[in-house]
Amino acid sequence: MEKYLALVYLSTGFLAASAAFCQSPFISLQNYCYYFSEKKDTWISAREACKEMGSMSDTVDLAVFDKSCDDYVHIINHVIGLEPVRWWIGGTDDHHEGYWRWVDGRPIDMIKGYWSSEEPSALEGENSLSLCMFTEQSYNRWRIEDYYGNTTQHYICQMGVEE
Repeated sequence: MEKYLALVYLSTGFLAASAAFCQSPFISLQNYCYYFSEKKDTWISAREACKEMGSMSDTVDLAVFDKSCDDYVHIINHVIGLEPVRWWIGGTDDHHEGYWRWVDGRPIDMIKGYWSSEEPSALEGENSLSLCMFTEQSYNRWRIEDYYGNTTQHYICQMGVEE
């Protein structure tokens, strides 16, 4: 019984510390701080809006995923109940067609399961990444796709992302 109480105490203390880490308007998800925009913008303008939210000590950019396709599940769990079904995230191939990288410079794994089927499609002008809801095989799934960066949609900013 004592071990159970200690575990609850430690978990509660961790959550409180984690929640205090992010300052408004950012929210804490999986030890990262995110901002989910209420307005729509182009990919470039969304990226600039994210960067403007940063400070000397905290850099901010469009959200990036880590090393595995499971690393974005915490974002998916948050956006499931929200109205927008398409969000800008921090991936692009604007420097070299077909070579996808995150805004922090890391290459994007082209075989990971977070890509929608038949993506990236390499259509001219689709140089930005969008996280969006798809219906695949009778299931609603969130996947990423390449999309036209000059369209407007909501966006996700992440604290701590550096070029």
